[in-house]
Amino acid sequence: MGKFVKWPKLLLKAGLALLLTTVLPFTTAFGNLPKNEKPSPPVALRVLDGSLTSNELTLIWEKPDNYQDITDFKIVVRGPGYYHEYFASDNPTVANQNYIKLFYEQHIGDLKNDEGKVIREAYKILMHSFYVKGLKPNTEYVFSVQSVGKNGELSVPATITYRTRPTIPASNIINIESMGAIGDGTLADDINGTPSSGTLNTEAIQRAIDACPPGGIVLVPAGKIYLTGPITLHSNMTLLVEGTLLGTVDANQYPNPFDTDKTRIAEKSMPLVSTPSTGTYENIKIIGHGVINGNGWAKVAVKETSIPLGTTFDQYQKGNSSNIFTTAKNHLALNQFNKYIEQGEKNAYATRSNLIDLKNVTNVYIGDGLTVTNPSYHTISCSNCKNVILNQLIASTYDCNNGDGIDFNGTGLIVVNSVFNTGDDSVNFEAGVGLAGEKNPPTENAWIFNNYFGRGHGVVAMGSHTAAWIQNILAEDNVINGNAVGLRGKSQSGNGGGARNIIFRDSALANITDNDGSPFLLTVAYSSAPPTDLSNWAPDEPTFHDILIKNCTVNGTKKYAILIQGSPDGYDYNLTFDNIYFGAGTYQTKMAYLKNCTFNNVVFYGSTPNYDGNKKSSSKSLVCYKC
Repeated sequence: MGKFVKWPKLLLKAGLALLLTTVLPFTTAFGNLPKNEKPSPPVALRVLDGSLTSNELTLIWEKPDNYQDITDFKIVVRGPGYYHEYFASDNPTVANQNYIKLFYEQHIGDLKNDEGKVIREAYKILMHSFYVKGLKPNTEYVFSVQSVGKNGELSVPATITYRTRPTIPASNIINIESMGAIGDGTLADDINGTPSSGTLNTEAIQRAIDACPPGGIVLVPAGKIYLTGPITLHSNMTLLVEGTLLGTVDANQYPNPFDTDKTRIAEKSMPLVSTPSTGTYENIKIIGHGVINGNGWAKVAVKETSIPLGTTFDQYQKGNSSNIFTTAKNHLALNQFNKYIEQGEKNAYATRSNLIDLKNVTNVYIGDGLTVTNPSYHTISCSNCKNVILNQLIASTYDCNNGDGIDFNGTGLIVVNSVFNTGDDSVNFEAGVGLAGEKNPPTENAWIFNNYFGRGHGVVAMGSHTAAWIQNILAEDNVINGNAVGLRGKSQSGNGGGARNIIFRDSALANITDNDGSPFLLTVAYSSAPPTDLSNWAPDEPTFHDILIKNCTVNGTKKYAILIQGSPDGYDYNLTFDNIYFGAGTYQTKMAYLKNCTFNNVVFYGSTPNYDGNKKSSSKSLVCYKC
């Protein structure tokens, strides 16, 4: 697989710590430069780390400062006997072709007034990524990208040259069947009450992983289901899943600290796919067109169809510790709960396994068509990791309890061209709890763009573990349809820290009706448990500050258009809402304990029902225009 490209140095701009690979596009955050006759060219064109193979790659680039007149980007690829022209709006990813394009074609995000007349179309996102396939191994190609103006005029090109990788020798590809794996697994039939079955392949798959040389591939063949218990990855390898890895429901296959130490309660059992809990690791890829299925919960009889698109997602039973006996019957979540019930219901419920759990890893790449689904607990957890990329990942976990798409703690995250339909937060950031957590490095530097977000409790979620600060996040050019919150900040007294230097912009939101149902939500009154040890209680109230929300349309909410709950002991501050448009029927805002905040061109098309009081009286220095 080779080394990943290093992240460039951070850049400071407009009071924000700029981040991530080759200067993320925060330069446009607080206004546009004067218009030019021709559109400005793309910025920092490069190949996405980890995406380069012998026959394909993903290009990414940043929007220029004055991008307001850009309608698309033109891509030209040249090589020996090869010439192709593309437009980024036709990006051949599952996110764009199957979801984003349909969202716009069906006018799902268009805003209407009280009479049902369309007043404003949904914000049209810009694709600034492109998946290039059909290339030849070990061949040099020239890639050029030009901005396209409103009248079709083209900018000067941004150009790079890359050579595809050589074909991987067959000796470096280890098929798990060569180590004895048998693909005879079957999925559970939850309608008729039949559990999953098959030969347990844990040892055979682990032998293949252990035998994988540096830069090698462990192949899970297409067309078959391989039942397995927990497997452990190592550095400098690729797990290529073309078939299905199905987690066994046998709780005895997932070790738990309680098994050998009865004082260790409420700790998660071993994940299905992980790195060892000690040591440091690097250069791990989990990719393929197959499925990693945690077998956590039972499916519902009918797939999720309440949000129209013409496509559907699997839907799982909405479970909790009270109804788990029916919602996870014949599945792992119930079996793990039952195994550790002597700890008490609440603690036993906390022993469920994550699907993928990576600790202390530098350079992680997950996706390329991979589907991750039905975890017993969380889906992907990256703790103390650096340079993590999700590209063309499908996270389908709705309505698995605690089924976050990814929980990230570390430095450097890119999420692009992916699809999320989750049972909890889609992309969640964590930074520890209390005084102990405040001693750790911040969780920082993320770029989230060109994705489709369906169901979930929050698209970009910050907290509730906020102690060491969550900072430097740019989320832009995403389509959100059916989620609970676009930007979600959550913490509470005792946790400490907060979130800062956040930009959420240039996105279309619709049907914000899941769970909380508020497009923009920042609260320090989150209901999860604070640190139970008072000696770990952080004395300063968590806060959210220096946050920009810009250029968004919102069609349909369940609760408040904007919900901000600061604290009298720690006001939220420097929050800016700029060019935000809400369709008819949106509930009023509810905001308390803010200062130095700006609301510019926040527009409601139609009546704004009062959800339960709309209190602004506790806010200080609140500047508000047209809202």
